[in-house]
Amino acid sequence: MHIKELIGKKYGFLTITGLAKHRERVLHVICECECGVSASYILENIERGKIKSCGCMNDSKSPLFLKMFKEKLWSLIDKHEDCWIWKGGHRKSKYFSPWINFKNKQYNPVRFFAEEQGEDVHGNWAFVRQCNTPLCVNPSHHVKVSIANIQKAITKEIKGEYLRNQ
Repeated sequence: MHIKELIGKKYGFLTITGLAKHRERVLHVICECECGVSASYILENIERGKIKSCGCMNDSKSPLFLKMFKEKLWSLIDKHEDCWIWKGGHRKSKYFSPWINFKNKQYNPVRFFAEEQGEDVHGNWAFVRQCNTPLCVNPSHHVKVSIANIQKAITKEIKGEYLRNQ
């Protein structure tokens, strides 16, 4: 393939923008990632799918990572009236605990939405659902409780009492 045919070709999140150098008989190309970073990569690694981005997809704070994660997350949610119904995986336990596997890490959608709204979710916190829909992941239908008080919170939830006033 001629280098002119390569320019503009897209592999994953990388677009080839030019030729770097032949180093030790290996063709290196300059690519621009969708996040805006330009760098030189071995063409063969890009073509084989070993390299798909500049590395930003491994950084959970990267705008591109967040965009892709949100697209995946919303594809697993059905909005029903006020509740957001979770269609993804959940822990097989006595209490429903939703999760999404993305880039070989597991994330809890309720924690993610709460963190996006400025809630401090780091540490020993859990979110207890306060509506009657078992698969609801709407963060406004959950209350943050400490792990130490989780059993009390879950018991009150099962009895149908609301914790919002605590």
